[in-house]
Amino acid sequence: MVKSADSSTSRHSLDYDRVSRVVYWSQSTTDSNSRSVRAQQFDQAIGGSPPTTEFLSSWNVGGLAVDWFSGNVYVTETNRQIIAMARINNLRMYRVILREGLHRPTTVALDPYAGLILHYLSSARRDLV
Repeated sequence: MVKSADSSTSRHSLDYDRVSRVVYWSQSTTDSNSRSVRAQQFDQAIGGSPPTTEFLSSWNVGGLAVDWFSGNVYVTETNRQIIAMARINNLRMYRVILREGLHRPTTVALDPYAGLILHYLSSARRDLV
């Protein structure tokens, strides 16, 4: 299990890679105004305090989804108004895959078998999926 967060930490998104057994989540802290996406091996998390990988620091991640089929992690970044993808085996490098027509994307979901990326946009004018 991933350690519970203290009162200054908010967790926003959570997903699990069933192939590599890694849990991914986004979080922010109020005391240092820090934001990041983190990953932790699930098997090791049960018995102690395993190392946590932090990536995409200072991003305002709204949504997070793991494509265990292709080995990618997808995130929405609401301030930059983008959807980006990182390889599971190289989380420090990412590629922006969608930036046009987005207004504060908040969530992302995947269908690895069909190759679909679904995202939710919320604005004052309309909601789109």
